[in-house]
Amino acid sequence: MIIPNETRNLVYKYRQWGDVSQIAERADRSVVLIHRALKDWKASPHVIDAINSFYLEKQPERQAALD
Repeated sequence: MIIPNETRNLVYKYRQWGDVSQIAERADRSVVLIHRALKDWKASPHVIDAINSFYLEKQPERQAALD
């Protein structure tokens, strides 16, 4: 399944070092699988939900840091 554009925009805007390992822990998947999902923009629905929820949770603090 292709990762939606809304989620891609969150990743582009708020991605920081260490996010992949935190998403992998949240999704109960390997770091390599999450890295590949963010590189190829393809993942299972479970992984997409984990990526989306992670960035929606981190968005307020990272937006405050950008401002």
